[in-house]
Amino acid sequence: VLIDPPRDGAVELVKSLPARTDAGGLKRIVYVSCAPGTLARDASVLVHERGYRLRVKNRGVNPRPPCF
Repeated sequence: VLIDPPRDGAVELVKSLPARTDAGGLKRIVYVSCAPGTLARDASVLVHERGYRLRVKNRGVNPRPPCF
């Protein structure tokens, strides 16, 4: 699943995803964000409430993206 939310994040979407241990659990979630605060909040839900592991890759395609 690819998640590319607006700056205010996707907390309702991530809360609706199946837990990793459920039969419908997702193998991988890619979350693209330019807002560190909402990324942290949404990642916390995925890890602590939905049971996913977090692996971060900073692609740094644009050092000063227009959303800042």
